[in-house]
Formats: sequence, C-alpha cells, structure tokens
Amino acid sequence: MSTQTTSAGPASQDYVAALFARLLGVGTPRPDDDFFVLGGTSLSAMDLIALIEQERGVRLPVRDFYRGTSVAELAATLDQLSDTSA
Repeated sequence: MSTQTTSAGPASQDYVAALFARLLGVGTPRPDDDFFVLGGTSLSAMDLIALIEQERGVRLPVRDFYRGTSVAELAATLDQLSDTSA
C-alpha cells in the first residue's frame, strides 16, 4: 500500500523534527515549535541547511528558511522545493 504525502505532511514534518532534535539536542519538537525558540542560532541554521542539502539533495535558500522556522513551515517549504526540482 502506497501513501502519498501532502504538502507539509507527517513524513516531512517528522524529518524536520528529527533534524531539529539532532542539531539542537532537544526532544522531539512539535509542528509549531520554532527553530530559534528551541535554541537554534544563525550558525546552527546554516548547519541545518547544509544537512538538508546533503541528505535530501534539496537546496534551501537562506531567505526561504527564515520565512518559516517552525517544523511545519520548514516542512512545507521543503515539500514545495522538492516538488519544483522534481
């Protein structure tokens, strides 16, 4: 059985939440948790962007990251970027 993920669906949100947890050393963030409120900095944001490109092959422009820094917002951005690059 195949499931299709909608924009900012659970699979994308799970991936972003896992990245936040890994980079920031926090428990599993909720969809509305913000990267900077969880302890992220501009330097750790650059690490996050680099990891996304390395692991997913998606180039996330810095300005797009800063437009939405919650788990759900970043997942939606990644889904949109993935759709346009496919």
